[in-house]
Amino acid sequence: MGHVVEDPADRVVERDLVQRTMTQLPETLRACLLLSIIGGLSSHEIARTLNLGEAAVRQRLSRARKLFQQVYRRESGDFITAASAFSTRTQGRRSRQRKRVAHRPQLAMVAAS
Repeated sequence: MGHVVEDPADRVVERDLVQRTMTQLPETLRACLLLSIIGGLSSHEIARTLNLGEAAVRQRLSRARKLFQQVYRRESGDFITAASAFSTRTQGRRSRQRKRVAHRPQLAMVAAS
């Protein structure tokens, strides 16, 4: 149906953002991620290339993806939205924790009698 045309400037901004994000990853994580995404290598192939165990490669890939997402969000400005959503969830937990703490003295008195 309708075809959306991308603005070339948006692609340049996106590419720069990805490059900035990648440079902030530790080399050990970045190497695994690049071999996987750009090189198209499997975990087994990356392990052979880097002389690592497959479990180590899978763990590094998992860490690299998570860290990439966190840094990307921070660099792109989406971090503020995620942080505000987090603080709302945290506030709900805190109020539940306060309620539980408020009941503890009463439980202690009941147990003592």
